[in-house]
Parts: sequence; structure tokens; C-alpha cells
Amino acid sequence: MREVLQKNYVDKGKLYLTITEFCNFVDISVPSYFKLRKLGLAPEEARFPGTVIIRISIESLDAWMGARENPGPAEAALIEAEKAKLRTHAQLAVQAGMVP
Repeated sequence: MREVLQKNYVDKGKLYLTITEFCNFVDISVPSYFKLRKLGLAPEEARFPGTVIIRISIESLDAWMGARENPGPAEAALIEAEKAKLRTHAQLAVQAGMVP
């Protein structure tokens, strides 16, 4: 994946990604990005003073990918807690007959 990042962005002189570009690159939806951000699991953002412009540097993306490959204990616990919530929601949906 890092080779693709190098070829498609760095080699073309692009040092920052928009949130949409980031989401496209890692194949997640924009709402998923904001959920990750709410959980403290999104990459570090660069914000430009006096504007609403938010960018993600190539270095932040690279660090984020490394952290996703090797989550620390606190992050692993957070991920497991979110998985447990999803399982509970799924079980409730099945019990309510919302899912065959």
C-alpha cells in the first residue's frame, strides 16, 4: 500500500490529502472517517487557521497505517468494545425480527 501512496501522491508532489481523498485511498466512507475521528482513531489532521480546510499529510497517513497494523493495548481494547457494541446491535435486530 505504501508503494501506491508513493506512486500516486508523493511522486506527483502531493503532500496532503483531503478527507475524501484519504477515504478513497483507504477504501472507507466519509462517515466512517468521522466515526474513527470521534473514537480518536483517525490520522492526525492539519488545520489551516481561519478556515475550515482540513488536510491529512502523507506522513500522518503513513503513521496511521502503521498504527492500524500494530494497535497498542488501549486501541485494541477500544476496537474490541466497538465490536461488542456491533454484535449487541445485530443480536437485537435478529431478536426483533428485523433481520432474517
